[in-house]
Amino acid sequence: MANIKHTELKSLKLDELKRLVRQKKIKDNSIPKETIKKNTDPDRKYFPVTSAQKNIWMLNQYLDDKKVYSLPLAITCQLKYEIDLRLVKQALTYLAQKHDILRTTFHLTGKELCQYVSDDAVFDFRYDDITYLPERDKKRQVEAMAKAEGNRCFDLTDGPLAYLYIVKTNSHEYVFLLSFHHIIADGWTVGLFLKEFIETYLSLLSGEITRKAEENLQFSDYALAEDQWHAEGKYQQGLEYWAKKLGNVQGILDIATDRPRPSKMNTAGSIMSLFFDGDFCQRLQTCAVQYNATQFHVILAAYEILLHKYSGQQEIIIGIPFANRNQSATQNIMGLFMNTLPLCGHVLNS
Repeated sequence: MANIKHTELKSLKLDELKRLVRQKKIKDNSIPKETIKKNTDPDRKYFPVTSAQKNIWMLNQYLDDKKVYSLPLAITCQLKYEIDLRLVKQALTYLAQKHDILRTTFHLTGKELCQYVSDDAVFDFRYDDITYLPERDKKRQVEAMAKAEGNRCFDLTDGPLAYLYIVKTNSHEYVFLLSFHHIIADGWTVGLFLKEFIETYLSLLSGEITRKAEENLQFSDYALAEDQWHAEGKYQQGLEYWAKKLGNVQGILDIATDRPRPSKMNTAGSIMSLFFDGDFCQRLQTCAVQYNATQFHVILAAYEILLHKYSGQQEIIIGIPFANRNQSATQNIMGLFMNTLPLCGHVLNS
């Protein structure tokens, strides 16, 4: 149980916060580990959805752009041996058997949204060989293929919601195009999938017989635990906390735009990636140590100051993605755990 008030946390330094976390004096508002239990009904196929899944499903119905929640990834690989497609299919089948979320689709039963876990352990997989193309054309072809995969429209009802497309570009050289719908995956899931796919494929390649998928916890077990958490009123406590915390916020960031806002929300946008050189990273680390903070805190503060200069607002709220896997039980479960937390910063005139 927490015995430290939120207002008191603001004045604590980083090392003090770490000490309190180790001593478990800061309350953990996530679902307790003991609440996540293995479903004991092997015939059960329909499960509740989580709050995060419901939000994505609702926006997916509202938005005209059905590809907005695609999670595409392109990886170029130089391999020692040529890929054995038969073993690739076996590895994908094994993963689909092991992780229920890879066999999940979404359906309305009456007025309730549910996720359905199929028995059909087939992972959608394609392969193309473009080694015959001139080198000058291969890059354009791969870029076109990657763009097409990134623009894939998913059907949440009929599925599938995960795809793998392997393109051979040269001898021992391949491009892996992997796509998930966000409703079944987050960044952690993508990394976990790649790790397990490589491990399983190499195991099969070495002649080892991949053991039967263990009865691990599934994302559907987490969904059942969250549903119980809601029923017990714990979710409402979280809502009340955030309603109080954000009760006096200013609302939308008031920044002048060069074009009028659309009458209906759309998905037009882009991503900007910045790469910092070694010298900058060293100075960033020095600054963080000086203020007993993390590098993330320093960059976040700089971003808040920039938004303050553009808007004139002193209160800046930024949504930060949070892995939401602070329990060992969730570390190896594929599915959408990620959540976005609002961080409220106050820029002082001084």
